[in-house]
Amino acid sequence: MKSKLTVLMISSVLSFLLTSCNRAEFEEFSELGSLRILGVVADSPEVDGTATGTVNISLTPVISDIDGAGRTFAVTVVSCLDTGFVQSSQPSCENPTAEAYPNGGTFNTTGLAASDFTGAMDPITISINNPASLIADFSSTRRFNGVSYYVIFNLQSGSENFTFVKELVITERTPLNQNPVIDSIQFNGSAIAVGPSSAGELSMEFTPAGEPETYQEQRSDGVLESVTESYLITWFYSSGKVSPGRILTDQSSTFKPDNTTAIRLVGVVKDRRGGTAFVNLSP
Repeated sequence: MKSKLTVLMISSVLSFLLTSCNRAEFEEFSELGSLRILGVVADSPEVDGTATGTVNISLTPVISDIDGAGRTFAVTVVSCLDTGFVQSSQPSCENPTAEAYPNGGTFNTTGLAASDFTGAMDPITISINNPASLIADFSSTRRFNGVSYYVIFNLQSGSENFTFVKELVITERTPLNQNPVIDSIQFNGSAIAVGPSSAGELSMEFTPAGEPETYQEQRSDGVLESVTESYLITWFYSSGKVSPGRILTDQSSTFKPDNTTAIRLVGVVKDRRGGTAFVNLSP
């Protein structure tokens, strides 16, 4: 089990890096059609590392399966503390905990038919018991900056499998990070409620949540340094071309349609500490 989970996790990370570095592969990743998880929203992306009781975290995967056109997936979820950084700089998923996904461990995308089989799956709540004890063996610097806690989702339908890793952070640093809030998707400077059908510029307006937006990281010598939060916006779309498919705050992307048909457009914003938010616009 340990070896298989580690391979799955590293494969997902490598896939992410490859799609980020190779433009052709990244554009294919951004175009909706085949099965993928666009992100996982945790109601609390950071966990209080001083808590000695049970901390419950709700996680909601955002899925797109347009080509599948409605099918049932077996959903397997496991979670684990990243123990690898105790001894090395490599992630390791030892002693995973099996989590119970709702509906007997299944999800039927037919319920997302009205939104092109794109949208939020049923949320799952996981329980992290005694976070303070879990990270007690790490250095004070690691406990302050945060220890990764992985939640690994696997979707299976027939011979098709898809694996996605959500990284939570257990930290003694306060205040804990929160998710950003998307105010609107902008098209040529105006808010839109549906996917665009003509060429133009796409951008996102969002409100960073959690204070302070400038947080602290601890160096190995114990000195605290201030870090300004940064955000990454990713576009997913059903047709045409959005370029670039991934932008930073205050940047914009160009949408070029294939025709005059409006597109399914999903905008996802993430920060450096696990905060995630999304907007799903219908054609």
